Order: sequence, then C-alpha cells, then structure tokens
Amino acid sequence: ITYSGVQSMPDIAMKPNRRLLLFLPLAHVFARYMQFFCFAGNVTLGLSSNLKTILADFSAFKPTFILAVPRIFEKIYNAASQKAGRGLKGRIFADATEVAREWSKAQQSGNGIPMALNIKHAVYDKLVYSTIMDVFGGNVEYAVSGGAPLDISIAHFFNGVGLPLLEGYGMTETCAPSSVNPTVGYKIGTIGLPLEGVTMGIDENGELCIKSPAVCRGYHNNPELTEQQIVDGWLHTGDLGSIDDDGFVTLTGRKKDLIITAGGKNVSPGAMEASVMTSPVVSQCVVVGDRKPFVAAIITLDLGETNLWLSSQGAEPVADLEAAAANPIVRAEVERAVNVANELVSRAESIRKFEIVPDEFTEANGLMTPSMKARRQAVTEHYRDLIDTVIYAPVKR
Repeated sequence: ITYSGVQSMPDIAMKPNRRLLLFLPLAHVFARYMQFFCFAGNVTLGLSSNLKTILADFSAFKPTFILAVPRIFEKIYNAASQKAGRGLKGRIFADATEVAREWSKAQQSGNGIPMALNIKHAVYDKLVYSTIMDVFGGNVEYAVSGGAPLDISIAHFFNGVGLPLLEGYGMTETCAPSSVNPTVGYKIGTIGLPLEGVTMGIDENGELCIKSPAVCRGYHNNPELTEQQIVDGWLHTGDLGSIDDDGFVTLTGRKKDLIITAGGKNVSPGAMEASVMTSPVVSQCVVVGDRKPFVAAIITLDLGETNLWLSSQGAEPVADLEAAAANPIVRAEVERAVNVANELVSRAESIRKFEIVPDEFTEANGLMTPSMKARRQAVTEHYRDLIDTVIYAPVKR
C-alpha cells in the first residue's frame, strides 16, 4: 500500500528535494503511513510535536508538502484575516480572498479563466498570496488534507492562493489512505481517486465500500463485527458517498452520524459543522437533533482566536470562555457563521438553535480525538441535560 501511494502521488514522492513536516501524532494511522511513504519515495521527513510552534517549524524546515487536518488550514486562514484587520488592509484582504475563490472556481470549471480575473489574481499574488504561502516556509507546493470534512470555501481559497489542498480518505481498517486527489486534475469537493490496487464502490444503501489487499482481516476478538463490516472482502466503511463518471469519489456524510429528526428528515451534519468552524471565533461545532423536532448545534469557542478577532473589530478582549460565550458581539459572529452554513442545506435540515458552551473539547476530557475531531457521541452524552432541558425544552401547556 505504501508503494501504491508513491505511484499515485509521484510529484509529491519522487521529485528531487521533497520534504514533509509531519505534526500529526504518530499514533494516528495516516501519520504513521506517511512515515513509510517518505521512506518508499524520495522524501526528507521532519517531525514536530507542538502545534504552538508549527509556524516557526514551517519556516525552519521549509517543507515542499504538508499533511494536515482541515482545522489547521482554517486557523491559518483566520490568522491571515485577523492580521489584515480592518481599514484598507482589511478591504484588500477581503477582495483578495474573493478573487482567490473566484479564480479557483474558474480553474475547476475547466472553461478557462477570464483575462480580467487572471490580471487581478496576478496582482494579489504579489501583494497578498505570496505572504500567505511564506507562512508554510516558502517552498510548499501541495497539501494533503484528511481526517474530517474540508469546507469547500477554505479549499477554494487555498487553491486560489497557490496551495492545492488535495483531499484524501482512509481508515485504520485500510492501513490509512484509500484515495487521494491527483496533483494534476484534482477536483475540489471530492476525496479523489482510489490508490493503485484499491477498488471503491457504493452499495445499494449509498455506503462507500472498499476492496484492497490493505483491508484488515477483521476486528480483534470480535467475529460478529467482522462478519457485519467485511463482506466478501468488501469493507463497509460507514460513510455515505457517490462516484462520478471520472471515478472521483465524493462523501456525503457518515452513516452513524446521520441525524433523523422527529419529522423523518435525514440530516448529514458534516458540511454544516465544517462551515461553522471556519468562523475565527469557533473552535468546535457539533450538530444534534436525532429524533428531535429540529436541528441544533453545540458550539465551543477558541479564547485566543476570539480575543484576536475582537481586537480586529475594535472591541475589548474577554477574560475567559464564560465571558466570551456571553459576549453579544461574539454571539453575533457565531450566528453569522450558522446562517452561512444553513445556506448549504434546506430549511428542514438547517440549524434552528445553537448554544455556546464555555468549555473546551480535549483528548483529556474525552471529547476530542487526537486528529482534532469532536467525539460526537461523547459530546452528546456530556451535554445531555443541556440538549434535553434547554435546547429542546419541553413546551409548557
């Protein structure tokens, strides 16, 4: 499977002077795989264990490509936006952002890029985009994103800036990656093409299934689960998706995360959560509403980022997460982010109510995975009283 990855990504693995800075924990199956990918290819591997020093590490190591979860790219985008601030710099950054996204959409359409848009893009490349690319050390050409849904507006922004985010997909059960977008002909919004030796299909229920020598033989001491999940060599991934005529795979949601409201509406929360989390103040968003009358969300804040954002708005910083959650300016920004996310879905699927909790989701408290994803079931159970008595308060008659 390692050599199949090298064959699928020769530009990343085999060109001269390839360099990867790895900062996901090596207990994460994708990070562990990437170690061997470097050995199988022509890649110098750097290891970093502290996200607080990641920008300095980028500058020192100068990677040619990076592997990260979507949250990292969201934070870098928000940091660039906040650094621009308000006034003239802020207006320039906002226009540069719009141009980057429009340029990316035109590139992805395959219909060519209008000359006027190309000229504006070239101007902003000198003024803005080159500075953002310098954040990654100045030599980065590609980034591989995985582990969680990638918000499409973030993907278009970085693609327009000059850093294609090549989204991929894999599981521990498949020895990490099963698909990835190619460096040429990548399609934003998809998880790419199956790697060499990997076959993907969609079953009658819309579930993504994978067949490959890399699929595990089964689950340790759990023959019942093995029989249920691996049928005739096909691993049933639990993810819902589709495959287009060119073989590119798109994920539409997680089967076990699928929320079925009391009205019978099936809601896949991933895209909405990813959209809300692009807000500079939001740390995590977990959509709830299974067997409830409407869809809602539990949202946490990033205190440091919130204070930077407040300063950029000319407002006073807050002392702690409780003050942040109660701040009307912060709440208005969260409401804006929720409204943007709701534009992605129908009204029946939209977030009708949200609660900002003055807490952090961490590995230590069991609400976060090592790859920075909220543990949905754990979060739902942790906030059961809030969900039942506040968000879905019984109607008094």
